[in-house]
This record gives sequence, C-alpha cells and structure tokens, in this order.
Amino acid sequence: MDSTIISKQSTGSQRIVRHPEYYIHGGDIIFRVRGSVISIVFRRIPTVMRRQVEDTLFRVHRYFFIRESAFFRSKLPHPPPPGEFTKGSSDVHPLVLEDTLEVEFERFLWVFYNPYVHSFYASLFLIVNNFQKIFSLPCKC
Repeated sequence: MDSTIISKQSTGSQRIVRHPEYYIHGGDIIFRVRGSVISIVFRRIPTVMRRQVEDTLFRVHRYFFIRESAFFRSKLPHPPPPGEFTKGSSDVHPLVLEDTLEVEFERFLWVFYNPYVHSFYASLFLIVNNFQKIFSLPCKC
C-alpha cells in the first residue's frame, strides 16, 4: 500500500510569500519566517526525502512582542526615522526568524490574535454568574 506524507508541495523555485491571515496591513513589524520542511514519500522502496525551505512574511503588531517578551523588547528596533530602514520595517528588510516553521509562528500569533478570547471570557462570566445563582437557590428554599 502506497502512503504519502508531504508537509508542503514544492513549486521548484523558492519565493517569499505573504501569510494569508497574519500579514496584517495595520501591522508595524515584519517577520520573515524561514524553516526547513522535510517531505517523506513512501512508494514501495526506495524512500524519497525532499527538503524544502518555507519563506513566509508575517506583518503584525510589535506591541504584543514588546509587552510580553523581554527577548523581543531587546531585539526589536524602534521605528526608524523617515527615509531610513531597519530590520522589520518592510518586506525588503524583514526581521528574519531562522529555523522556525510557518505553523509554529502561526500558533504563537494565535495567542495574540485569537478571535475567540473575548467570547471565551464572556461565556466564562455567564457560566460563573449562573452557577452562583444556582448555588444560592438552596439557601432561599
């Protein structure tokens, strides 16, 4: 039985792509995530292994990185003066994160950009509020 495990299809030529969700036009820092993906193809021996380099741009808000990480506070440059470029200021001058997979950085950013956080806390508030009311019923009876 043939089994194929491929992490990402190789197009033959390497190109840098903008992440479809986390290239935010209001973002003020650009990361270039470069990681190696090894694709393994099993086809009745021999096994074929291909190495592909992911090259993805993420444009996000530096605020989260400065607020939450001493490492990034020390590494992220301040916004450049007009007419000057620093790492992370443009697609041409991104801040490169080597040996990081796209999916790893996506998961990391999900913590900051999770669309369900507000719903979660609202639901949690309602649950706690309702349980408080439920537990207070026996005292009134």
